[in-house]
Amino acid sequence: MERCSALTVSLSVDFLSVGRIGQWLEVRAVPAKLGRTLAFADARIEADGEMIAKAAATFRIVEVAAKAA
Repeated sequence: MERCSALTVSLSVDFLSVGRIGQWLEVRAVPAKLGRTLAFADARIEADGEMIAKAAATFRIVEVAAKAA
C-alpha cells in the first residue's frame, strides 16, 4: 500500500505511576502485528527511565485516494 492512513479502532492506557514536572518523558511504540486491514501496536511510556504507563492500540488501515492535479 503506497498511500494509506490509519484510523484508531481502540486505544487503552494503563497508568502505573505518576510523571512529574521536569522529568524526561519517552514513548516507545512497537508494532505488534500488521495485517491487510488492521494493525496492532504496544507502547511503553517512561519518565526518567521508569515505566509509568503502558498502552495498546488497534488501527484500521485505509487507502487514501490520490488528489487530482
